[in-house]
Parts: sequence; C-alpha cells; structure tokens
Amino acid sequence: MLIRTAEDWNLLGKGMIVFCGLFILIALIFAGLALAFVKSSQSASGEIVAFVKNSDQKHNSTTFAPVFVFQDANGVSHKIYSSTFSYPPMGSVGDKINILYNPSNPKSAKEDSFFSLWGFPVISGVLSFIWLMISLSIVLASERLIRKKASGTGALSGLKQ
Repeated sequence: MLIRTAEDWNLLGKGMIVFCGLFILIALIFAGLALAFVKSSQSASGEIVAFVKNSDQKHNSTTFAPVFVFQDANGVSHKIYSSTFSYPPMGSVGDKINILYNPSNPKSAKEDSFFSLWGFPVISGVLSFIWLMISLSIVLASERLIRKKASGTGALSGLKQ
C-alpha cells in the first residue's frame, strides 16, 4: 500500500499512536514488575564463578553473561545464570557483585545493576515515546493538510490531495 494522501498519512499516524501506546504500557508494566522486585528483595554479596558465552555467527559477535553464586539469609548457597549478556563481560571470574533476591524465591536473583533491573523498561519506553512524538507530528501535519483541502486553500507540494 502506497501512502499518497493526507488521509492515508493521518490513518498511519493514528495507527502508530495506538501501537506506541501499547509499547509504552508494556514498558510501564515491566517497570512496575522491576520496582516490585526491588522493593521485595534482599541484598547479598555474590561472586562471579563463570561466564556463559553467546556467539552470533551471523553478526560475528560474542557476548557473555555471568554465572554467580551467593548465600541467602539462611546461609543456603545458590548458583544463578544471568540473563544479561554484554561485551565486554561485566567483570572477571572471582569478582564480587551485589545481588538482589526475593527471599521466597532466591532463584530469581539478579545483579544489582541499572541495566539488569531497568534496561528493558527504560529502553523500550524511551524508544516508544520517540516514535509516539513522530506519530503525533504525522497526525497533526496531515490534519492540517486535510483542513486546508477542505477549505480550498491548497496543500503543501509533494502530497497528492
């Protein structure tokens, strides 16, 4: 489908606004889950014992996620495989890191770092907000063209009426 008229641009912009709104809602839900995790968690000191290597042959890149151990408040040791991959690795084997864990579910422990806790909600929220602003601009500009067309004053060059 080719977008040729102001009405087409207006419809596209409105669809994008709905799409962006849904992604902002998803980002807010994940931010709420992260906040609930932080509020219900306890802090512990952990140690990196290994790294999981992820090789992407298509892009010729390698990333690493730490494997860490920590002891909960009851003295029970837990081994956690992080889901946060990075290059370069976030530390070295033997490095101490801060851990947050839910006392009722220590296996859900995460590194106490901004990206591990807030990375997805922040990145998706910011990108969705940027696209929302672009979408609003498209809608406002196309509505202006539609009003000009209705009043008979012509339109900006480049858009077919």
